[in-house]
Amino acid sequence: NITNDAAGAFNAGTLEFKGTAAQTLSGLADFNAKNVLINNAAGVTLNTTLKADGLVTFTNGIITAAASTTPMVFTTNATVTGTADASHVNGYVVKEGTGAFTYPVGDGTKYQKVDVNPSANGSGIQVKYNAADAGAGTFTAGGTEATQLVSYNTNEYWDITPLSTATGTVTVYWDGYNDAFSNTVSQRKVAHKTGGNWLNEGFTATETTAAGSVTSNAINTWSPFAMGSISSV
Repeated sequence: NITNDAAGAFNAGTLEFKGTAAQTLSGLADFNAKNVLINNAAGVTLNTTLKADGLVTFTNGIITAAASTTPMVFTTNATVTGTADASHVNGYVVKEGTGAFTYPVGDGTKYQKVDVNPSANGSGIQVKYNAADAGAGTFTAGGTEATQLVSYNTNEYWDITPLSTATGTVTVYWDGYNDAFSNTVSQRKVAHKTGGNWLNEGFTATETTAAGSVTSNAINTWSPFAMGSISSV
């Protein structure tokens, strides 16, 4: 276990979480690491922010970041490798900077990634995966595509929230876990809930009904996102 009470720079080297017992990162200050290696099947709980500026390698074990105030943070320079069902972040993840990034999020059992590709990102974009219903709303026009949705996936959603302001696209994936849609791929859209309404943010869906993804048009308003459809089956 690590307790860090002092502010520090991003020093060279690798912070390794290894062992067979559950580990914690706590303290009064953020822990600034260069590279990070997660290799503990018992997992790591963040009670303070862990901020990485290099390569984060998920070999084995879940990082639990249950509070939005103590997330796993990736700087502009940070990259990720090795994410899987057995090794990802269950909780809040923040990415700074612009350009495509695959958030290594899931529910502690399954890795359920989402991509955000910001062209502008003021202070970082925070993401959390939720195996739950984002809540009913009215299907209305007002999204980036005129065709209204007729349904959305009630079994999962991603909270995607800029810490200040941001503009970019969102890519939502389906893989047969919490996403029992029978709709053809061309009917699948990124569903965005805002102001009590579910909006169609488009745009292009690929792959098959069993596994694939759909990418939105560029947006600058955020909140819960899920997979939606413009036709019911």
